[in-house]
Amino acid sequence: MLKSEDSTMVDVINLKTQAADKDAQQYPGSVFPAYHMNHQTWISVVLDESMSDDAVMKLVRQSFELTA
Repeated sequence: MLKSEDSTMVDVINLKTQAADKDAQQYPGSVFPAYHMNHQTWISVVLDESMSDDAVMKLVRQSFELTA
């Protein structure tokens, strides 16, 4: 993530993934390499209105399956 002068607080969730690059490309501006995690296998998803609930839940289910 790029740091800017904007101090707006956002909710973020870290999720395990198999293809962090693919997820970031599929959801630009909403998915980033996970902060303080392995950037190749974890992503940070911004929880705002830019992604549908279904898309977020799909990533949550995938993460659960990878960590179960």
